[in-house]
Amino acid sequence: ISSAASDVYKRQFLNRLLASANPENVGRDVLVLDIVAAAGRELFDSPGVDPVVQAALHETVGSTLRALGAQSDARAHLEAAIGGYDGAVDDELKALEVRGSLAELLLDLGDLDAADRSIARVEEGLRGAGEPPLWLQMRPLELRAARAATLGDWDEQVELTRAVFDGWLKHHPPGEDNVEVARTNHSNALMAKGLFEQADELLAEGVEAMAQAGLSESPRALTQAMNRAKCAASLGEWAKADQLTEDFEPLAIQVWGHAHPKTLALRTTRATVLEQLGRLEDALAIRRDLLSGSEEAFGPEHVETLIVRNNLAVTLLYLERFEDALEAITPCVEILERSRDESNPMMLLQSRMTLANAYERLGRENEALVVSESVVEQLEGLAGEDHRQTLISRNSLAVLLMKVGRHADAVALARLNIDLAQTGLPGNRLIMFPFRSNYARTLSAAGQHGEAVKQLLQVDGFLRSDAEAADREKARVRELLVQVYGAWGKPEEAARWKD
Repeated sequence: ISSAASDVYKRQFLNRLLASANPENVGRDVLVLDIVAAAGRELFDSPGVDPVVQAALHETVGSTLRALGAQSDARAHLEAAIGGYDGAVDDELKALEVRGSLAELLLDLGDLDAADRSIARVEEGLRGAGEPPLWLQMRPLELRAARAATLGDWDEQVELTRAVFDGWLKHHPPGEDNVEVARTNHSNALMAKGLFEQADELLAEGVEAMAQAGLSESPRALTQAMNRAKCAASLGEWAKADQLTEDFEPLAIQVWGHAHPKTLALRTTRATVLEQLGRLEDALAIRRDLLSGSEEAFGPEHVETLIVRNNLAVTLLYLERFEDALEAITPCVEILERSRDESNPMMLLQSRMTLANAYERLGRENEALVVSESVVEQLEGLAGEDHRQTLISRNSLAVLLMKVGRHADAVALARLNIDLAQTGLPGNRLIMFPFRSNYARTLSAAGQHGEAVKQLLQVDGFLRSDAEAADREKARVRELLVQVYGAWGKPEEAARWKD
């Protein structure tokens, strides 16, 4: 087929794609996903077309469908693209590029065996490819890092993303796009492992490099600023996180739009910060707006929507609207358990822990205990016993054990959690609040009031000296001191803290 004929075919394909959105034919509410999927089906019924031209279109449609969440349809197109590129002398590297995209998609789908085969084919192809461009040389490391993230192997993910970042930095200066992409990916790995201080330091260097390159308002710089806000929130640096999210939320909406996953992530962090600052109704408004936008953009069962729904339930728990929280989280857990999405196991476990918290606040402690013990056991195997999410979930389990009267178990688990946090979250304020304050609660419930007071006074002293401490946290510690002194039979001390 001639180049001119290829151009005609491409124009005809584009014309049919745009015509399929004609409101006279499909109405005004047609979805982009439906248009792209219909165009993609036509590609499979187009014999006699140059295979390389058809492969390029399959690649474009497949990548678009993946971005829209239609992973299974995307897989068929990417596999067709590889078939078209394979054997084309001028497109051997292109076939490797698409194999890399297919491997990422297979990881999304949880098909690890097929992903491993695709990654191996990329590595094999590169060994015989002479001197491929640097970005393609880095591809196997990036894919192995993505695989490690899927399996929750945070140590390997950190090691591999660091190797990619160092590889780019060896050949290109800071501020160059590929360097900053690699920096962002490495910071994501550090954050997944709970190393937020290291991630924040790395991101600060990236923000400075982008500013020096005149790119301080670029999408890449915005992503790094967004991740810095997440680090600040995770470290309990609420004033810093408040400032960052307030400054960059309008820019994120301008650059990406309301429904983009990165905008959703930034606004999610914003809502979390507002919760910690006691502005619960403002946080709830953001959560509801996010859920509405996510359902409209992605559908009710997309992973982005489920993340938003889980976070909405958490906010409702803060507001003590326990029935509403249970109503919000139950369908989220049901959808995740039905799909058994192996590419996102942490999402299911986090949602089940939110469900356990809702049960507990509604007085359904035995149901909560069954769910909570299962979640902590699975998190220890998946993420590690000192991972941030494991520590947070174990902290909740200790409180639950206290409430069902298993005081010795509760004290032992809360103490273990603090010890493990010294390794997993060194210097993190979570060790003080809420881990140590909840440890004090378990001690008091077990009759060890003196030790409980000692722990709470330590927390109170820390919060008084911490400029980032929220008033809500300080008030909660004073409230606990009143309760413990009251249980200890020291009403005068209780009254002092009450005042």
